[in-house]
Amino acid sequence: MDRLRQGPRFALPLVCGAAWLLASCATVPEALEPVPEAQPGIAEVRSDPDAWMGTDVVWGGVIARVSNEPDGTRLEIVARPLTRAQRPQIGDRSEGRFRVFFGDFLDPQVYAPMREVTVRGRVTGVSAGSIGEFPYRFPEVAAASIHLWPLPEPAVIYRDPFWDPFWDPWRPYHRYPWGPRGWGAWP
Repeated sequence: MDRLRQGPRFALPLVCGAAWLLASCATVPEALEPVPEAQPGIAEVRSDPDAWMGTDVVWGGVIARVSNEPDGTRLEIVARPLTRAQRPQIGDRSEGRFRVFFGDFLDPQVYAPMREVTVRGRVTGVSAGSIGEFPYRFPEVAAASIHLWPLPEPAVIYRDPFWDPFWDPWRPYHRYPWGPRGWGAWP
């Protein structure tokens, strides 16, 4: 009889854990599917472009430059590693830069520098260019689709006078009494 009573007690954590795992699974946007299983990195394409010509890739990063041309839009992207959902990771790691050509107009106010994008397309070669005064070889991708990631929501921090012992509505600039000017200093 005791075992019957323990069953629901153990089932609830299992059901909650399974629900959490399903909710945390990464979903890839439809525009980026199908994601190739094996694809080259940017450094591999730059070193041997003829071997990777026509290969399908899904690369992403942060927009560095946008230029609209008569037949489409060219994006210069600082590459970043991608998450399971194919979103660029935040950080300073990068394999380099690559260029993407999209055969339609992309508004430079929407596809602005520092926005995160992920591109699905085919490698078309390597082009010579420069970053400032430094000569650089850019891997080129003809984009089949581009996914612009939404901007993150800003963090809102609420201060609670019941839980913060140093809360003072008339001193919003210093959280604690030992602020930059010392004890008891008013801004």
